[in-house]
Amino acid sequence: MRNPKYLLTALLMVFTFSLASAQLVVKVRPNAPKAAVRVVKPGPDYIYIAPSWAVKKGVYAPVVGRWVKTRPGFKYVPGKWVRVQGGWSWRTGVWQPVRKAVRRARRNG
Repeated sequence: MRNPKYLLTALLMVFTFSLASAQLVVKVRPNAPKAAVRVVKPGPDYIYIAPSWAVKKGVYAPVVGRWVKTRPGFKYVPGKWVRVQGGWSWRTGVWQPVRKAVRRARRNG
């Protein structure tokens, strides 16, 4: 091995990233966060992201709903609770690319 410092650094990075991707599991799925009054839509190219959950200091904390600008070529898939071994885990909402076939169908429709 040329330099053991590189190996140690690489192992430390792998360990750190594995901790960051660890999911928090709860035995009982929390009730939906309290819905707040929606403010006026800021513009035509915005969508409303419903109240959800985020991990803060090792526990699930509610996140208020909000308007976000749409991303051309993407659709928003809302977060959801998923059953996992030992309980429930929150899967955060994500932006997913819209398939080209769907875009073509909309243009031709």
